[in-house]
Amino acid sequence: MHKTLVLHRTPEDPQAFREHYESTHIPLLSRVPGLRAFRHSFDVVRKLPCDVLLTAHPDQSGGDVKYAQIQRRPLPNPYIDLGACRAYADKHAALLTARLAREKK
Repeated sequence: MHKTLVLHRTPEDPQAFREHYESTHIPLLSRVPGLRAFRHSFDVVRKLPCDVLLTAHPDQSGGDVKYAQIQRRPLPNPYIDLGACRAYADKHAALLTARLAREKK
C-alpha cells in the first residue's frame, strides 16, 4: 500500500493551481497501485460521527453557502449537520469515480 501526503503553499492563483493539479497530479496518482486507498478514506470519512464539517476549501463542503446563510439568519445554525461527513464523502467519491472514468477513455 502507498500513502501519499502532499503539502504546498497557498498558490497565488488557486484556480490555475487546481487546474494544474487535476490535469497533472491526479493522472499520475491514478497509476499508483492500490488506488483503492482513496476509496477507503471515503469510507472512513463517511462513517465519522461529525455534526460540524469545516474544510480547508469551504466550497468543497458547502461552507461558503453555510457562511452566507448564517450571515442572513444565525438560527438554526446551518453548520450543524449530522450528515455532513457522509455527504462530503459521497460527493467526493462520486467526483473521483467520474474523473477516473473520463481518464480511462
